[in-house]
Amino acid sequence: MLAYYFYFYYYYHYYYYYYYYYYYYYYYYYYYYYYYYYYYYYYYYDYYYFYYYYHYHYH
Repeated sequence: MLAYYFYFYYYYHYYYYYYYYYYYYYYYYYYYYYYYYYYYYYYYYDYYYFYYYYHYHYH
């Protein structure tokens, strides 16, 4: 019975080890995905903003 207990004990930690591993993997994956998404979003936003700004004010 004690060996049966240790079997589920290590199986339990083995399962949750990979569970949290993939959890944080996809967490940081989507974190950097949206980070670069908004980075390029505001990059092109500033680009077109200054483009039209100088276009309408200095032409």
